[in-house]
Amino acid sequence: MGEIASNERSEPGTALKAKPEAGDVEGSSSEVARTNPSSSTVKSILLPDPQNLLLLLIAFRLLNALSVQTFFQPDEYFQALEPAWRLAFGADAGAWITWEWKSHLRSAIHPTIFASCYRVAHEVARLFKLEDHARAELLLAAPKTLQAIFAALTDFYTWKLASYVYGGAESHAAIATLVLTVVSPWQWFCSTRTFSNSLETTLTVVALYHWPWHRMSRSAHERLREVETDGVQKRDHGHVVDGSSKSGEEVTSLRRALLCAALATVLRPTNILIWMIITAQTFLQQGRRTFIGPKFLVFIREAVLCGGLVLVVSGIIDRFFYGAWVFPPSNFLHVNVVQSLATFYGSNDWHYYISQGYPLLLTTALPFTVVGIYRSFTKRGPADVVLAASQDGSSPTMPSDRTAWNVLRSLSVVSLLVPAFFSNIAHKEVRFIYPLLPALHVITGLPLASFFLSSPDQNTSNTSRTAAAAARGLVVKNKPLLLLIVFLNFCVAYYTTQVHNSGVIQVMHHLRHEFETGYLRHRHPWAGQAQVQSQGRAQALSSDSAGADTDTEAGGPGIRGSVNNMTIGFLMPCHSTSWRSHLQYPPSSTQPGIQAWALTCDPPLDLTPEERENYLDEADQFYENPGVWLKKNMSRRRPVRLNPKDGAAPAAPIVTTPDPRLQRSLFKIDHDKEDEEESQSWWSWWSSHISGNDIGNNAPQTGRGTRRPWPDYLVFFAQLEPTLTASLRGSGYGECARFFNSRWHDDWRRTGDVVVWCLNPNVDPTSSTSAAVLVGGKGTGTAGGEEQEQEQEKSMKLLSSSSSRVPVTRRVVEKPFWKVREPESEPETGVGQR
Repeated sequence: MGEIASNERSEPGTALKAKPEAGDVEGSSSEVARTNPSSSTVKSILLPDPQNLLLLLIAFRLLNALSVQTFFQPDEYFQALEPAWRLAFGADAGAWITWEWKSHLRSAIHPTIFASCYRVAHEVARLFKLEDHARAELLLAAPKTLQAIFAALTDFYTWKLASYVYGGAESHAAIATLVLTVVSPWQWFCSTRTFSNSLETTLTVVALYHWPWHRMSRSAHERLREVETDGVQKRDHGHVVDGSSKSGEEVTSLRRALLCAALATVLRPTNILIWMIITAQTFLQQGRRTFIGPKFLVFIREAVLCGGLVLVVSGIIDRFFYGAWVFPPSNFLHVNVVQSLATFYGSNDWHYYISQGYPLLLTTALPFTVVGIYRSFTKRGPADVVLAASQDGSSPTMPSDRTAWNVLRSLSVVSLLVPAFFSNIAHKEVRFIYPLLPALHVITGLPLASFFLSSPDQNTSNTSRTAAAAARGLVVKNKPLLLLIVFLNFCVAYYTTQVHNSGVIQVMHHLRHEFETGYLRHRHPWAGQAQVQSQGRAQALSSDSAGADTDTEAGGPGIRGSVNNMTIGFLMPCHSTSWRSHLQYPPSSTQPGIQAWALTCDPPLDLTPEERENYLDEADQFYENPGVWLKKNMSRRRPVRLNPKDGAAPAAPIVTTPDPRLQRSLFKIDHDKEDEEESQSWWSWWSSHISGNDIGNNAPQTGRGTRRPWPDYLVFFAQLEPTLTASLRGSGYGECARFFNSRWHDDWRRTGDVVVWCLNPNVDPTSSTSAAVLVGGKGTGTAGGEEQEQEQEKSMKLLSSSSSRVPVTRRVVEKPFWKVREPESEPETGVGQR
């Protein structure tokens, strides 16, 4: 083989290389020359060395990870980054811990990995004393960088597995497999997201590469031998090696496979299906004697040791995270399989994985995958397929090695049986079969290579043909179709990572930047407490009132460190956006922070199956009748900011600036003392609830059931805009931002743009123009369209004509549900009053 083989652990098998010619003697000099890297004079020009290839793949996936700007599913954040944030920065750091973690369904290994990443990024920011914005960007990029490395390892080991199956690192099929995984739209879309499924996929393909596939061959001629060549482990055909060396290296490889498989199973318990199927095939291929032989006993011993080690480590980490000894895999299977609570989040047809799962995973490669699976069972294919590396002088041939065919067949069986099992579970997601994608790519590599890559010229001798092939590289055929496939893959990858569901990510960046500009201003994150207080309280302390200098433990619209916390309310289906991983800036006793609430959707854990049918979570209750929900759950105090000219003291030093974000932060929401106490009580309960601190006897319960305070910002989908316009008529909210999200959506509640309303101190809610602002016209920072302005004019004309005919004491539109008080009856002791 070429030079590339000398830098790898083996091309483990060269399993599909051509057999020696009829006159060759096994182990002859020609055969040794073929397998000894030092004897080859032809250098690789198709691929770099494995180490350099891995670095290139890491760079490619880094670009991939940092360029993704869309939202896929909430598990990307709430099953990884939110608990990681809590582990890294503490229980009071504002992370949202969902019901799954409170019910001990997940192993803490996955978030622990990213918690370490967060801590490293935090220490780097502290070391270099980065400003707030730079530190926030670093914390955003850190988990993406780590996941990009995992994604690159997935690509790398997919290629190595294909090299093992197809006879060399530069066999046409192995190269086709590498190209396929690199240009895969699904890999570009999903591999760099922090799903547990993504790490599960990486661990699965690494375990597949190290799996003892050679045990599936009964023929001694096809048994893979491990030798040591220039310090590099090699598996090759027919060489007699020292038995102890062979056995030790084989056990080492087996341990790597078992450790990765065990870790993948702890992360996602359903991964055990893959290894049950592969293990059964591995030993059934060798007959019944295998189950009583020494090799089987060695396998059992190593499985127990490796699995036990992973369980012990997992148990210790879970004990640290949960504060108790728990076994998440059993809880996971009980809740999702036995109780079938996963159906609460949706159910799918039995054919989902056939009609949607495989097409989404494979896209344009699906036809070639079907052909590859068919060939793996029939051993049929075109005679011109080139499987062996063109540099080793071997002749083109179809797979004839029993081990290689058994590997392909085993991968095909797993790829068919696992989705078949998952089809019996009502709740289905394409992510559940994501760990099968590397195996599917390996299966697809052979028909893809046969269709698009031609064999080198064979009219010359082996040596000259090898040099010519190396000089020419690969000969590509059917180029128009190949270019079309690559173009379609690019379009799909671009649309899914840059366009569809992009608004819910952009709005989080916008809100964070609003806070950095309008609330933090120029405060340094590493400044001492005295400096922080001197900057935030300089002018506030000049007043004779101490009310503005209070430090509330729960934060909220009240003052913390004499500077308002930024408050946000998300009137969206639950978990429609990321959370603390993107918002960052949790409130503290010395600095302002971002406090936010959103609609929840906890499942009915303690209800009977009959009661579950009528169960509505909070998000369902809201969308059933948004107006009624607002009346029952939101504060009855009209949301409007007080202007200093009305007698309210500013929450922070007044700075003359044209920036509306700074202007909004200098005015406090109009609350009297009773409302303020209720608001603080609710924020205290909410913070404890989402952080998981409400479990136990010391959980704050005073805020439960009280009305939510109106936030500084309301975020919702455009589908809800007409409803909120009517329900919040007369409030101080105005549109301040709007982001495109999607042109279509399978959830009607998520259709349209992402709209941001904020409390604008320039809006007088008692004036007729405030209604125009709420219609979604020209808000601060975002202009409405001409159609919206025309609709506003029509609405105002209709409203004015109606008011001229109807007595003033009567209302044509729905009466606002908040309390309307006369100015003279306003209490003078409210928060912010001087």
